[in-house]
Amino acid sequence: MSRVFAAALMLCLAAQGAGAECRLDKGPERTVARVIDAETVELDDATRVRLSGIVAPRARDAGVPDGRWGPETEAMTALDALVTAKAVRLQFDKTRRDRHGNTLAHLIRVDDAEGPSVQEHLLAAGHARVDAVDGQRACIETLLAAENIARAGGRGLWSEPAYRVRAAEPARDIAAYVGTLQVITGTVAKVESGRGVVRLMLGDDRRRDVSLTIRSTDRDTAGLFGGDLKQLTGRQVEARGWLTQRPGGGPEIDVSLAGHVRVLEGAAPPRRRRAPQHQ
Repeated sequence: MSRVFAAALMLCLAAQGAGAECRLDKGPERTVARVIDAETVELDDATRVRLSGIVAPRARDAGVPDGRWGPETEAMTALDALVTAKAVRLQFDKTRRDRHGNTLAHLIRVDDAEGPSVQEHLLAAGHARVDAVDGQRACIETLLAAENIARAGGRGLWSEPAYRVRAAEPARDIAAYVGTLQVITGTVAKVESGRGVVRLMLGDDRRRDVSLTIRSTDRDTAGLFGGDLKQLTGRQVEARGWLTQRPGGGPEIDVSLAGHVRVLEGAAPPRRRRAPQHQ
């Protein structure tokens, strides 16, 4: 990664106010021995580190064999150039291990201690997306600011149809992506509450339309509009997260488990009405 790009990245992030809420626990300094894949490295003490807060392009997202898709190999090459044989400092969020036993950490290159993290470099170049998993959110706004640089410029994976931002309606189109990480926009048709969960419906049909669920105890997200999420009714939002199929309903993103939602600026456009179905 060139010093010119790094300097430009720092200026862009500073302009967007990134880093103010990014508070992590400092870890040890180690040297990266090798890159395992586009989001995992092995250190000189054999520790495997999964880069916290991001997900790299995967060949299966485009329906092609592993190792044969440009964005996947380009992301791995970029990570290799950034960290292999370089000293890095590990920094930790609340969750320090993934389900495979890998260490979860943010990486800061020691020779660039005041610069962006390795994650920010990858995001700003379009080699990764933000993965807003619970327990890994201390730097969410910083990471999103870096990602926005690539999105705005259509860099890397953001030029690929597999990663385009999708409209919540019609829901049948979104249902095809269950099991994947998606960024979705839609207008909140109604807000439902019950059993410690708030559900934002992005459509009128509870059985088919996309919904976003937020636990009432999730203060980071439930704090929108002073905690009164009903004020989101009629507002356009952008949500990211892993799509699941709600039993007896449509596609769903559990924002509190692994997702993020933000209110889009400006007035919400009119939603498309479904044509009445005749018996």
